[in-house]
Amino acid sequence: MTKAEKHEMPRLLALSWCPLWPLRGGAAARGHALLSRLAARGWRVWLVAPAPLPPGLDGPAGPSPRARQWAGMRGQRWRRFLPNPDVLSAFRPAPRRRAVAVGRGFRPDAVLALGVWSCGHARAAAAAAGGAPLFLDLSHVEAATIRESRGRGVAARVAAAIVRTIERRALAATTAAFVVSEEDRARLAALYPESAAKARVLPNGVDLPREVEVDAPRADPAPFRVLFVGRMSYSPNREAAEFLARRVAPIWTGGEIAMAGEAPPAGVAASVRVRLLGAPDSLAEHYARASAVCAPIFTGTGTRLKVLEAAAHRRPIVATPRAVEGLGFEPGVHYLPAWTAPAFAAAFERLRHDPVLANSLARNARMLVETLTWDRIGAQADATLRAVVRLFD
Repeated sequence: MTKAEKHEMPRLLALSWCPLWPLRGGAAARGHALLSRLAARGWRVWLVAPAPLPPGLDGPAGPSPRARQWAGMRGQRWRRFLPNPDVLSAFRPAPRRRAVAVGRGFRPDAVLALGVWSCGHARAAAAAAGGAPLFLDLSHVEAATIRESRGRGVAARVAAAIVRTIERRALAATTAAFVVSEEDRARLAALYPESAAKARVLPNGVDLPREVEVDAPRADPAPFRVLFVGRMSYSPNREAAEFLARRVAPIWTGGEIAMAGEAPPAGVAASVRVRLLGAPDSLAEHYARASAVCAPIFTGTGTRLKVLEAAAHRRPIVATPRAVEGLGFEPGVHYLPAWTAPAFAAAFERLRHDPVLANSLARNARMLVETLTWDRIGAQADATLRAVVRLFD
C-alpha cells in the first residue's frame, strides 16, 4: 500500500472486551457509534470483540461471554466485588493469541482499545503489527468509579488498587487516551499524573431522532410517567434503581416510575408505582410515552448517554448534578436538580403541574445536545487518529 493509499483509507484495528451488539450499556453504544462513524469517514475498520458483531462492522467474532451466569449472580451481595465475566477475557490467552494473529494479518495503521480491559490484547496486537500507534478509549475512569461506588471495605479497596494498577499500565502503553469530559481528564491526571498529557477529550454524543419521532411533553397525561434508563448491572445505575424504588416511589403518588434496562436489582420489583420495562431493543416508544426522565446518579465517572438521549427526545430531565456532569447542562435551564428522595418527588410534581416549565427545559436541553451529535464526535476522532498516524509514517 502506498502512502497516499494509506492516508486515503487507513486501517483501524479495534478491540472490545464487551459485545458491541446488541447495544446494552454506554460502553457498547459509544464503541459502536465511534467505529461506525470512522468507517463512514474512510477507515477500514476491523473489530475483534465477543459475538455477535454489530451490523456493518467486519471482524472475527469471539465466543459469546457468560452473560447468563453473570445475570444469575445479581442477587448476591458479594457480586459487586467480582469482575464481570466479560472482563475475564482480558486475562485469557486465547483472545490474546487471536488479537496477535489479526494484528499480523491485518497490519493496521492504528489500534484502538475500547476500554481499559481491552488494552492488554490491543497492546499485543499493536506490537504484532509492527508498532502501530495504540489509542485507548475510556467511557469512564475505571479506578475512580470503583473507588466511589463500591464502598470503603477491604474488598473495595483491594479491587480499586488492582484496577488502578491495570489502568496505569494501560495508559503507559498508549499513544493517546480519549476521555469523555474535562472532569474525567482531571480525574485521570490526579490518579496518573505521568500519563496526564496523553488525555484527549472526546465527548459522548447522540443520534438525533427525526423531528416526526419527537413530540413535546404533554400536560397531565394519565398517568404521569417518569422514565429511568440504564443497564442495572452497572453499580451507579443499580444504586439509582434502588433509590427510586425504595425511597422515591413510596413518597410520590403523582404517577409511576418506569425503569428500562437489563438486570434489575433483586430489591427492585414491579409495584403500583414502579413499572419494569426490561431491556427493549428500542427506547423510542418509551421516550414517547414518558412525561419526564430522571437520572438519580450519585457515583461514577463518564457522561450519561441516556441523559443525552432524553434531551434529544425532548423530555424534561430531573437529575443529580453528577448525572449531567461534563454535558454543559445548567440547573433550572436544561434540567431540574435534585439530590434527595423528597427533592426528586417535588421536582416530579413541579413538572406535572407546570407544562410550560417542562417544555422550556426540554427545548433548551434539545438545543444543547444538537451540538453533540455522533457525526461531529466521529469527525473529531477521525482528525485525531489521522494526525497521529501521519506522525508514525
